[in-house]
Amino acid sequence: MNDHVAVPRLSAEGIWKRFGGVVALGGADFDVRPAEVHALLGGNGAGKSTLIKVLTGAHTADSGVLRWEGEPIEIPTRQAASAQGIRVVYQHSTLASHLSVEENIVLGEERTVFGLVDRRDMRTRAVEALARLDVDIDPRASVASLSVGQRKLVEIVRALMGDAQVLVLDEPTASLGTGDSETLFAAVRRLRDLGTSVIFITHHLDEILDLSDRVTVMRDGRTVGTVDTASVDKQELVSMMVGNAVPGRVETLQEPRDTVRLAVRGLASESGLDDISFELREGEILGVYGLIGAGRTELAETLLGVDRQLGGEIVVDGEQVRVRSAAVAAEHGIRLVPEDRERHGVMSVLSVRENLTLPAAKRISRGGWINPRADRAAAEETRGKLSIKTSSVEQPVSQLSGGNQQKTVIGRWFITPARILLLDDPTVGVDVGARYEIHRLVADLAADGASVLLATSDLDELFALSHRIMVLRGKRIAGFLPADPDRRRECLDLAWGA
Repeated sequence: MNDHVAVPRLSAEGIWKRFGGVVALGGADFDVRPAEVHALLGGNGAGKSTLIKVLTGAHTADSGVLRWEGEPIEIPTRQAASAQGIRVVYQHSTLASHLSVEENIVLGEERTVFGLVDRRDMRTRAVEALARLDVDIDPRASVASLSVGQRKLVEIVRALMGDAQVLVLDEPTASLGTGDSETLFAAVRRLRDLGTSVIFITHHLDEILDLSDRVTVMRDGRTVGTVDTASVDKQELVSMMVGNAVPGRVETLQEPRDTVRLAVRGLASESGLDDISFELREGEILGVYGLIGAGRTELAETLLGVDRQLGGEIVVDGEQVRVRSAAVAAEHGIRLVPEDRERHGVMSVLSVRENLTLPAAKRISRGGWINPRADRAAAEETRGKLSIKTSSVEQPVSQLSGGNQQKTVIGRWFITPARILLLDDPTVGVDVGARYEIHRLVADLAADGASVLLATSDLDELFALSHRIMVLRGKRIAGFLPADPDRRRECLDLAWGA
């Protein structure tokens, strides 16, 4: 790193960004210097992704200032960011697998001769770009034939075509093995030596300490601090992420019964879950915490039958079951409230009433026909109980706020009780008021006997709403904890492997 350079290449000062009533960034600050690897660190929901989207033109900040080499700039679009020299390599591959390496590297920037692509020029430019980072990959090879690590290197080479001065790497090693990761790190160090500014986002503390020059820690949409990596260790970084905030317990949370509703033993799945074992009692809320890729969503999908079970046992009320589909899961009383309510939760073309009562169609039918009076009465009762703010139960659910849509999804399981309820980040994208009401509803469902598996990326929610906590790391169980706010640090240590 060039320590003598005082002026950052790219900086963000006092950045605010709101989505409806949700504050995603609340005055965040960040800067990256020339010839520097700067790590951006924070728990799930800390604001890292939103900040990067502001820096790369995907979002426009509500307020705050962006600067390039000290001068104010605007980055209203991704195209503007690219023209400024800011490029991004995302976690998931964006390469065209049916094309060759060289075709992917120059894609969109091909040169032509008499209207035809100049293949010789393409080869020359691709070879030069690969050599710049000392990447030994045949430019003629099909991308489909490359390893995951090689594809990531090709994406970086492609991003650096042209005058790229700031490169954002978003979780670049999430799907890489050790060998591929080391090759990637060598390329990043080479970039730094060539003068490129690298913003490195990762959940792996070892990578941050090994690779970065400085690290900025974010929490709750704000910048906690920026430190020289050489002056900190894992424990200090975890302390910066945790802070001193202590979540309050949900007042209506009752103690679970002794009866084991769900027992999972040695569960393995097609998505990579390995040796998952736990018990869930009647009326219990078991919090599940883990970083991106730890296996939270995969666990819910395996129990629901969406992800294929490869080994182990799932036992419901003492009976071993094989959940091969969501329909089979429903027969055993297993229901899901998904993270993405717009795509997988509410049916946006239907009314609030229809969304609430559709799973209860058999209960409110006579002779195969739905009883309109019973149908509306069930919807009205649930709307009142859950305080769903709507002008009428006949109002399209798409017109409701995010929090009221989520209450509608949860409301189904008041009408048609779920014995085992899987919650996947149930309050993501909702305001504080709706969040409190949703917590109350989940506690009420548990008090009525539902067994709840709460997979959440929100530490406050995890400790406020759980009876116990199971921490996942690398799609295996890292440990169990009581839901004691004083154990937040230990929870993050398990999740990060600190």
